[in-house]
Order: sequence, then structure tokens, then C-alpha cells
Amino acid sequence: YLQDSLQTPEKPKKEFTKESVAQIGAFDNPYYTEARILAMTKQDSAAFAFVKELLDSGFAYKNILLNDPAFERLRKTKKWINLLDGHSFPVPGKNDEPQKKIDYSGVKYRIPGSD
Repeated sequence: YLQDSLQTPEKPKKEFTKESVAQIGAFDNPYYTEARILAMTKQDSAAFAFVKELLDSGFAYKNILLNDPAFERLRKTKKWINLLDGHSFPVPGKNDEPQKKIDYSGVKYRIPGSD
């Protein structure tokens, strides 16, 4: 059923630093994927549980949580606001790149049974 899905882009072919390996690990976090699917299929309680696990596992990309359209409906709830406000995200250092808003408009997901 995933034959028509987009191929996963290749990771950049460059020397990986300790920090870049940590970032790749954060984006490969299964809690994020599960939370997205649950949010998109309107299983809110389970989605919140996985977002909490995601944050507890060290996910530090607040801008992604605030901009990912999968969580749009949940972001309007008091539970979401309390969950993110209750978590301390790292403060970017003076040499860190500013976090940019990610354009998700070209990303398409197909969840079997949700059509």
C-alpha cells in the first residue's frame, strides 16, 4: 500500500559530527511518528501520551511541534499548551543557526483506512 509513497531523501554525504548524529537521532524518534499518526487519526489521548514521551526522550525541536500541521488541532487545546509550557527546551547558543519555519505543504501522507 506504500508503493506510491515518496522515497526517503538520502542523508547528506558529509562528515558527521557528534551534534549532527544527535540531530538525526532526534528526527528518527519513533515517538514523533506515532504521535503524528495518532493526531492525524484523531486519537488525541494517545497522541498526547506520545508527545509527552517524545519530549521526555529529549526531543528539542519546539519549532517543529509548533508548525507541523498534524498537530494543528491539538495545538488549540489547553492540554497541548500546558504540555509544551511544562517542558524546558534548550535555549539556542549565540553560534546556533536560528530555527526556521518548515514548509510542510509539499509533504503528503497516506494513512490506510483514513481515506
